[in-house]
Amino acid sequence: MISASYGINYYNEGLNAISNQLSSNQGTAQSYNATAGLTNGVGSFAFGSLNLSSPPPQFNITPVSFTFPVPLTNSILSSGGTIYYVNPDLKTPYTQSWTLRVQRELARGTVLEVRYVGNKSTHMWHRQNRNETNIIENGFLTEFNHAKANLDINRANGKGATFANNGLPGQFALPIFDAAFGANGTQPALAASSGFASAGFITNLDQGAAGSLAQSLAVTSSETYFCRLIGANLPACGSRGYTQARYPINFFRANPYITTLNYQDDNSNSNYNALQIDLRKGLSHGLLLAGNYTWSHTLGDIFNLNDQTAVDQWATQRNGRLSYGPTPFDHRHTFTSYWTYDLPIGRGRWLKVNNGVLDRIVGGWQIGGLERVISGAPTRLTGGRMTFNQFADGGVVFGNGFTLDQLRDRVNTPVTSYIAACQCFKTNVSDIIQANGAADPKYYRPGDTPGVIGGLVNFYGKTTFQLDMNLSKDLRLTERLRMKFHAEISNFLNHPFLGSGNTSVTSTNFGYITSATGSRSIALRGSLDW
Repeated sequence: MISASYGINYYNEGLNAISNQLSSNQGTAQSYNATAGLTNGVGSFAFGSLNLSSPPPQFNITPVSFTFPVPLTNSILSSGGTIYYVNPDLKTPYTQSWTLRVQRELARGTVLEVRYVGNKSTHMWHRQNRNETNIIENGFLTEFNHAKANLDINRANGKGATFANNGLPGQFALPIFDAAFGANGTQPALAASSGFASAGFITNLDQGAAGSLAQSLAVTSSETYFCRLIGANLPACGSRGYTQARYPINFFRANPYITTLNYQDDNSNSNYNALQIDLRKGLSHGLLLAGNYTWSHTLGDIFNLNDQTAVDQWATQRNGRLSYGPTPFDHRHTFTSYWTYDLPIGRGRWLKVNNGVLDRIVGGWQIGGLERVISGAPTRLTGGRMTFNQFADGGVVFGNGFTLDQLRDRVNTPVTSYIAACQCFKTNVSDIIQANGAADPKYYRPGDTPGVIGGLVNFYGKTTFQLDMNLSKDLRLTERLRMKFHAEISNFLNHPFLGSGNTSVTSTNFGYITSATGSRSIALRGSLDW
């Protein structure tokens, strides 16, 4: 038999995602609190001064009051601010699915079915921070590279760890940094330790973390750098004595009044394609058997859906396709079999038991099993160096012929027994690590090229195997009274499955296996029916 099908299904996301968004905005709630043990100030009362008949104490109320619309300037230079917004033109998500199936009976009661199954989900709802820090159009990336050149030249000429322009051959002027660190209005210039010689900024330059450094300058919850850049362009900065407006307030971020704009949109997509093979044998001589193998591939631009609003951050708003790849559900190979067998013991069975009492004890038992073999799911390898913005890192880089497959083989191969001191197993990485236990950068290191978003490198974990068994019996006591017994044993062989070794490119426990699954559990269930 050959058959095919196609369908399209629209589904209602409900209002939870929208409610979670809008209810988090400022102006939707006030906090009332009073603290016992204090004796003065609003929101305080002495121990023992209140009972059930007492009037309530004076509460500390945050915010004291608000009116709509709530101005964004309430958060500037204080908390940094987060606002939540929903696309007013959200579209209804839908999934197209299709199947091509071939089915054939191999023998009496035994059927083989081969299917191609696919689906495509469109307009999936998705939330992320749209307030991306920009280092491209504003020229900051070029200045970052110039600052790194200054730093290298200063070090080579005995000037120490500073990226200031000391007029040495090959050095560059740094107008953005000069503005961020210099005097402005009544505010003096910053000390070298907070500016050109800042240890944090030096680390950013050495690691290519242009996004991290830009984020430090762009943060509006602190006036230190941001107000020196934009001066009286922002009234809140002008009121603090910053007068010279060197750059526009949106120099780094589209909305400088907030740190985070959590935006609920319908711009996500995913697809699934699979070859599925089923073999089914109907009940015959007490045996029922079914087996299934699936070879599949799942792709999407949301890597981890972990809540009702589908929060997942794209590497950049410029191109969502850069975040499109295998999802956490992308188990390429899955084999599952299920079987039951009526034991041939008892009255009328192959091994006859004619004694009524003995037949009730040893007859009528059924055993069964569920076997699963599932290939590992992907995790994304990241280097942690924010080379492009506050979201996108430079990825990881393999060198000296070392490959992802070799990494997978190394960290999946334990070479020691359990070590109680570190609660771990060590894997076969001794020749690719440094003395401190971190990966040797000659073979495996963080991507650190400023302005470059690292490609998606997906590390697939180990294949897992599990055998579950069950034992059951249905005993008729009288014409109307029946007793049922069922025992289910998960991981019947009690075989532990070790996780993969640590793949963090900067961890000093690189290659350590610290997780395991696979404990055996037994569930017993009985019932009396009449």
